[in-house]
Amino acid sequence: MIAREPIAQGAALWISLAYGIIYFFFEAYPIVFIEQHNIPFQLCGLMFLGIAIGMALAVIPYPFILRMSQKIFIPGIERRDVPTPPQENSLKVVLPAVILMPASLFWFAWSSGPEVYWLSAAFAGVPFGFSTVIIFFAFMSYVTHTYGVYATTAQSANAFVRSVVAAALPIAANSVLKNLGTKWGVSLFGFISLGLIPIPFIFIRYGPTFRARSHFASEARRVSEQMREQTETLVASAALLEGKPEEKKNDIEAQQVQMDGDE
Repeated sequence: MIAREPIAQGAALWISLAYGIIYFFFEAYPIVFIEQHNIPFQLCGLMFLGIAIGMALAVIPYPFILRMSQKIFIPGIERRDVPTPPQENSLKVVLPAVILMPASLFWFAWSSGPEVYWLSAAFAGVPFGFSTVIIFFAFMSYVTHTYGVYATTAQSANAFVRSVVAAALPIAANSVLKNLGTKWGVSLFGFISLGLIPIPFIFIRYGPTFRARSHFASEARRVSEQMREQTETLVASAALLEGKPEEKKNDIEAQQVQMDGDE
Protein backbone atom coordinates (compact mmCIF):
# COMPACT_ATOMS: atom_id res chain seq x y z
CA MET A 1 0.00 0.00 0.00
CA ILE A 2 2.71 2.49 0.98
CA ALA A 3 4.31 2.13 -2.47
CA ARG A 4 1.16 3.03 -4.44
CA GLU A 5 -0.91 5.36 -2.27
CA PRO A 6 0.05 9.08 -2.29
CA ILE A 7 -1.99 9.79 0.84
CA ALA A 8 -0.30 6.98 2.78
CA GLN A 9 3.09 8.15 1.51
CA GLY A 10 2.59 11.78 2.50
CA ALA A 11 1.32 10.87 5.95
CA ALA A 12 4.22 8.45 6.46
CA LEU A 13 6.77 11.11 5.50
CA TRP A 14 5.52 13.64 8.03
CA ILE A 15 4.86 11.20 10.87
CA SER A 16 8.19 9.41 10.33
CA LEU A 17 10.08 12.70 10.35
CA ALA A 18 8.46 13.89 13.58
CA TYR A 19 8.83 10.48 15.23
CA GLY A 20 12.43 10.06 14.08
CA ILE A 21 13.52 13.49 15.32
CA ILE A 22 12.30 12.63 18.81
CA TYR A 23 14.74 9.71 18.84
CA PHE A 24 17.40 11.86 17.17
CA PHE A 25 17.10 14.27 20.10
CA PHE A 26 17.97 11.47 22.53
CA GLU A 27 21.46 11.69 21.06
CA ALA A 28 21.49 15.41 20.28
CA TYR A 29 20.38 16.73 23.68
CA PRO A 30 23.37 15.33 25.63
CA ILE A 31 25.75 16.84 23.07
CA VAL A 32 24.02 20.22 23.16
CA PHE A 33 23.38 20.55 26.87
CA ILE A 34 26.18 18.52 28.49
CA GLU A 35 29.08 19.13 26.11
CA GLN A 36 28.24 22.62 24.86
CA HIS A 37 26.29 24.17 27.74
CA ASN A 38 27.96 22.29 30.60
CA ILE A 39 24.67 21.17 32.13
CA PRO A 40 25.30 18.46 34.78
CA PHE A 41 24.69 14.95 33.48
CA GLN A 42 22.00 14.22 36.07
CA LEU A 43 20.02 17.30 34.99
CA CYS A 44 20.20 16.75 31.24
CA GLY A 45 17.00 14.70 31.23
CA LEU A 46 15.09 17.73 32.51
CA MET A 47 15.74 19.45 29.18
CA PHE A 48 13.13 17.14 27.63
CA LEU A 49 10.47 18.85 29.75
CA GLY A 50 10.09 21.43 26.99
CA ILE A 51 9.01 18.73 24.54
CA ALA A 52 6.70 17.17 27.15
CA ILE A 53 5.06 20.52 27.90
CA GLY A 54 4.54 21.17 24.19
CA MET A 55 2.90 17.77 23.77
CA ALA A 56 0.58 18.42 26.72
CA LEU A 57 -0.36 21.82 25.29
CA ALA A 58 -1.38 20.10 22.05
CA VAL A 59 -3.36 17.23 23.57
CA ILE A 60 -5.57 19.27 25.90
CA PRO A 61 -7.00 21.86 23.46
CA TYR A 62 -6.86 19.64 20.36
CA PRO A 63 -10.68 19.29 19.95
CA PHE A 64 -11.05 23.08 20.14
CA ILE A 65 -8.19 23.66 17.68
CA LEU A 66 -9.75 21.12 15.32
CA ARG A 67 -13.15 22.84 15.36
CA MET A 68 -11.62 26.27 14.83
CA SER A 69 -9.41 25.10 11.96
CA GLN A 70 -12.41 23.65 10.11
CA LYS A 71 -13.89 27.15 9.85
CA ILE A 72 -10.82 28.55 8.08
CA PHE A 73 -10.92 29.14 4.34
CA ILE A 74 -7.59 28.85 2.48
CA PRO A 75 -7.51 31.08 -0.62
CA GLY A 76 -5.94 29.44 -3.64
CA ILE A 77 -6.35 25.98 -2.14
CA GLU A 78 -10.08 25.74 -1.43
CA ARG A 79 -12.93 26.79 -3.70
CA ARG A 80 -15.92 28.71 -2.39
CA ASP A 81 -18.27 27.13 -4.92
CA VAL A 82 -17.21 23.58 -3.98
CA PRO A 83 -17.45 22.51 -0.31
CA THR A 84 -14.31 20.93 1.12
CA PRO A 85 -14.88 17.24 2.00
CA PRO A 86 -14.85 16.41 5.74
CA GLN A 87 -11.57 14.48 5.45
CA GLU A 88 -9.67 17.44 4.01
CA ASN A 89 -11.49 19.93 6.22
CA SER A 90 -10.23 18.11 9.30
CA LEU A 91 -6.68 18.03 7.93
CA LYS A 92 -6.46 21.83 8.10
CA VAL A 93 -5.62 21.50 11.79
CA VAL A 94 -2.12 20.33 10.81
CA LEU A 95 -1.19 23.48 8.86
CA PRO A 96 0.16 25.48 11.86
CA ALA A 97 2.04 22.39 13.03
CA VAL A 98 3.93 21.82 9.77
CA ILE A 99 5.10 25.45 9.98
CA LEU A 100 6.00 25.25 13.67
CA MET A 101 8.08 22.10 13.12
CA PRO A 102 10.84 23.67 10.98
CA ALA A 103 10.68 26.88 13.03
CA SER A 104 11.33 24.95 16.25
CA LEU A 105 14.17 22.97 14.66
CA PHE A 106 15.92 26.10 13.40
CA TRP A 107 15.37 27.71 16.81
CA PHE A 108 16.96 24.76 18.58
CA ALA A 109 19.79 24.49 16.04
CA TRP A 110 20.92 28.09 16.21
CA SER A 111 20.60 28.39 19.98
CA SER A 112 22.48 25.14 20.61
CA GLY A 113 25.91 26.75 20.83
CA PRO A 114 27.55 27.88 24.09
CA GLU A 115 27.26 31.55 23.06
CA VAL A 116 23.46 31.37 23.60
CA TYR A 117 21.95 30.80 27.05
CA TRP A 118 20.81 27.18 27.43
CA LEU A 119 17.20 28.08 28.27
CA SER A 120 16.63 29.17 24.67
CA ALA A 121 17.47 25.71 23.32
CA ALA A 122 15.36 24.09 26.05
CA PHE A 123 12.33 26.25 25.24
CA ALA A 124 12.64 25.34 21.56
CA GLY A 125 11.30 21.93 22.54
CA VAL A 126 7.87 23.40 23.37
CA PRO A 127 6.78 24.21 19.78
CA PHE A 128 8.45 21.02 18.60
CA GLY A 129 6.43 18.87 21.02
CA PHE A 130 3.25 20.76 20.15
CA SER A 131 3.70 20.31 16.41
CA THR A 132 4.65 16.64 16.77
CA VAL A 133 1.39 15.71 18.51
CA ILE A 134 -0.75 17.70 16.07
CA ILE A 135 1.02 16.06 13.12
CA PHE A 136 0.41 12.60 14.60
CA PHE A 137 -3.26 13.20 15.37
CA ALA A 138 -4.10 14.95 12.10
CA PHE A 139 -2.41 12.58 9.66
CA MET A 140 -3.48 9.44 11.54
CA SER A 141 -7.08 10.64 11.47
CA TYR A 142 -6.83 11.57 7.79
CA VAL A 143 -5.48 8.13 6.86
CA THR A 144 -8.17 6.41 8.92
CA HIS A 145 -11.02 8.35 7.31
CA THR A 146 -9.53 7.87 3.85
CA TYR A 147 -9.08 4.10 3.92
CA GLY A 148 -11.97 3.07 6.17
CA VAL A 149 -11.94 -0.70 6.64
CA TYR A 150 -8.38 -0.78 5.25
CA ALA A 151 -7.15 1.81 7.75
CA THR A 152 -5.35 -0.81 9.84
CA THR A 153 -3.32 -1.82 6.78
CA ALA A 154 -2.38 1.80 6.12
CA GLN A 155 -1.53 2.38 9.78
CA SER A 156 0.62 -0.76 9.86
CA ALA A 157 2.57 0.44 6.82
CA ASN A 158 2.95 3.82 8.48
CA ALA A 159 4.17 2.22 11.71
CA PHE A 160 6.75 0.18 9.80
CA VAL A 161 8.19 3.23 8.02
CA ARG A 162 8.34 5.43 11.11
CA SER A 163 9.90 2.64 13.17
CA VAL A 164 12.67 2.19 10.59
CA VAL A 165 13.33 5.94 10.58
CA ALA A 166 13.26 6.11 14.38
CA ALA A 167 15.77 3.25 14.55
CA ALA A 168 18.09 4.77 11.95
CA LEU A 169 18.29 8.39 13.11
CA PRO A 170 19.84 7.79 16.55
CA ILE A 171 22.49 5.62 14.91
CA ALA A 172 23.33 8.38 12.44
CA ALA A 173 22.99 11.21 14.97
CA ASN A 174 26.57 11.26 16.26
CA SER A 175 28.05 11.21 12.76
CA VAL A 176 25.73 13.97 11.57
CA LEU A 177 26.35 16.20 14.58
CA LYS A 178 30.11 15.64 14.65
CA ASN A 179 30.56 16.28 10.93
CA LEU A 180 28.07 19.12 10.48
CA GLY A 181 27.97 20.48 14.01
CA THR A 182 24.82 20.88 16.04
CA LYS A 183 23.72 24.01 14.19
CA TRP A 184 23.81 22.63 10.67
CA GLY A 185 23.14 19.05 11.78
CA VAL A 186 19.79 19.95 13.33
CA SER A 187 19.12 22.52 10.59
CA LEU A 188 19.33 19.66 8.09
CA PHE A 189 16.06 18.31 9.51
CA GLY A 190 14.63 21.82 9.52
CA PHE A 191 15.24 22.05 5.78
CA ILE A 192 13.70 18.60 5.25
CA SER A 193 10.58 19.64 7.14
CA LEU A 194 10.44 22.85 5.10
CA GLY A 195 10.39 20.74 1.96
CA LEU A 196 7.46 18.73 3.30
CA ILE A 197 5.24 21.73 4.11
CA PRO A 198 3.34 21.55 0.76
CA ILE A 199 2.08 18.01 1.48
CA PRO A 200 -1.01 18.92 3.57
CA PHE A 201 -1.86 21.77 1.19
CA ILE A 202 -1.72 19.32 -1.73
CA PHE A 203 -3.96 16.89 0.16
CA ILE A 204 -6.50 19.60 0.97
CA ARG A 205 -6.61 20.63 -2.70
CA TYR A 206 -6.34 17.26 -4.44
CA GLY A 207 -7.32 14.78 -1.71
CA PRO A 208 -10.67 13.89 -3.35
CA THR A 209 -8.83 13.14 -6.60
CA PHE A 210 -6.34 10.90 -4.81
CA ARG A 211 -9.18 9.03 -3.09
CA ALA A 212 -11.08 8.58 -6.35
CA ARG A 213 -8.01 7.02 -7.98
CA SER A 214 -7.13 4.87 -4.96
CA HIS A 215 -8.15 1.23 -5.15
CA PHE A 216 -8.16 0.86 -1.37
CA ALA A 217 -10.13 4.05 -0.73
CA SER A 218 -12.70 3.19 -3.42
CA GLU A 219 -13.09 -0.35 -2.12
CA ALA A 220 -13.40 0.91 1.45
CA ARG A 221 -16.14 3.30 0.35
CA ARG A 222 -17.98 0.47 -1.44
CA VAL A 223 -17.75 -1.83 1.59
CA SER A 224 -18.89 0.97 3.89
CA GLU A 225 -21.94 1.67 1.73
CA GLN A 226 -22.74 -2.03 1.58
CA MET A 227 -22.51 -2.33 5.36
CA ARG A 228 -24.74 0.71 5.79
CA GLU A 229 -27.36 -0.77 3.48
CA GLN A 230 -27.26 -4.06 5.37
CA THR A 231 -27.62 -2.21 8.66
CA GLU A 232 -30.60 -0.25 7.38
CA THR A 233 -32.20 -3.49 6.17
CA LEU A 234 -31.68 -5.15 9.55
CA VAL A 235 -33.09 -2.14 11.40
CA ALA A 236 -36.15 -2.12 9.14
CA SER A 237 -36.64 -5.87 9.64
CA ALA A 238 -36.32 -5.52 13.40
CA ALA A 239 -38.86 -2.70 13.43
CA LEU A 240 -41.24 -4.83 11.37
CA LEU A 241 -40.87 -7.78 13.74
CA GLU A 242 -41.43 -5.56 16.76
CA GLY A 243 -44.57 -4.17 15.17
CA LYS A 244 -46.22 -7.55 14.55
CA PRO A 245 -47.20 -8.31 18.19
CA GLU A 246 -48.88 -4.91 18.36
CA GLU A 247 -50.81 -5.67 15.17
CA LYS A 248 -51.97 -9.00 16.61
CA LYS A 249 -53.05 -7.28 19.81
CA ASN A 250 -55.08 -4.76 17.82
CA ASP A 251 -56.71 -7.57 15.81
CA ILE A 252 -57.69 -9.39 19.02
CA GLU A 253 -59.15 -6.23 20.52
CA ALA A 254 -61.12 -5.59 17.32
CA GLN A 255 -62.50 -9.12 17.37
CA GLN A 256 -63.56 -8.73 21.01
CA VAL A 257 -65.35 -5.48 20.22
CA GLN A 258 -67.14 -7.17 17.33
CA MET A 259 -68.19 -10.11 19.54
CA ASP A 260 -69.50 -7.73 22.20
CA GLY A 261 -71.52 -5.94 19.54
CA ASP A 262 -73.02 -9.19 18.29
CA GLU A 263 -74.14 -10.06 21.79
